[in-house]
Amino acid sequence: MNSKIPCDVILDLLPLYAEGLTSKESSEAVREHIRACPSCRKAYSETAKSPENDFVRPADTAEYGEVEYLKRIRRRSRKKIIIGVCSVICVALAAMVFKLYIYGSPSYSYVPEITQETTGSTGAVYKIEGFFSDSAAVYSRYKIIPTGDGGEKVVVYGCLPSPWNRSGSFSIDCSVCGSYLDVGGMRIMADGTIYNAGLAQKLYEASHPYVGDMPANNELALALGIQDMGVQYINRLHTEKEPYGWEFVFSETQNLNKQDEINQYMEKYAVVLLALVGNCHEVMWSFGGEEERESSSASLKSPYKITSEDADELLGKDVKSFSESPEQIMRLLKVLDL
Repeated sequence: MNSKIPCDVILDLLPLYAEGLTSKESSEAVREHIRACPSCRKAYSETAKSPENDFVRPADTAEYGEVEYLKRIRRRSRKKIIIGVCSVICVALAAMVFKLYIYGSPSYSYVPEITQETTGSTGAVYKIEGFFSDSAAVYSRYKIIPTGDGGEKVVVYGCLPSPWNRSGSFSIDCSVCGSYLDVGGMRIMADGTIYNAGLAQKLYEASHPYVGDMPANNELALALGIQDMGVQYINRLHTEKEPYGWEFVFSETQNLNKQDEINQYMEKYAVVLLALVGNCHEVMWSFGGEEERESSSASLKSPYKITSEDADELLGKDVKSFSESPEQIMRLLKVLDL
């Protein structure tokens, strides 16, 4: 039989024969040939000892070879699946560590301090410093993105503390390349003017047309920060006849220094309230609880008052015009130094 089958054909069949994948007739033919052919017998010996065939023995039947082949394919597939799953898990863990400890995410838990450093041919350079109020975050990086209306915004990123990064403070040098640059609620205009954009936006959203709407009044007072003066107060509305007014009755009556502090703030806050409450034309404030005012009003100092006419004269224009947009409110806050 070996004289009928060339060695080249036998050599081609040896790998399949060694793995038990040849039919019964072909296996018999190969065995007969390698018994008689020393060179093919040597080639078979080397093929059978190959690492790829260590686990395979020549099959006596095609059925056995097919079973072994399927088992081997299943083992290889299982190994590939395990390696693939482990690789995916490792990549996911690496991405999560990078995101949490290096890349970070946008953070707004800081209050910036802005100072102008230098002014050159390319414009002013501003130093923006801040510290994260959230103790669970540290500074990661920053980037400047366009806002879509000709301005730009500084986005500060924070990440989790790690052995290589424990600093919650940051210092950034930036220039205003567009019409403005926003950072941490503050807005630096191209001309160098710095506005409190965050407060202006909150006040704009809280503005409303009727002083008789007490829930809306409270939202506006909260946005303005009247409660931050640390003195309790009650509201009294004067809406029986025009001009309509809003009065704050503060509970502090003894501490004259505190009264002076409240007066200084209320002279500014009153102008903002007149601007943002449509039909309010008088803002008043006084000291003493409601009961005390009812029982001994003659012994208490008359309420302090600022009218729309007073505010118009102070601002040089109609105070109500400042409610038209957040940008107008920013200018009002700048004039009042708030």
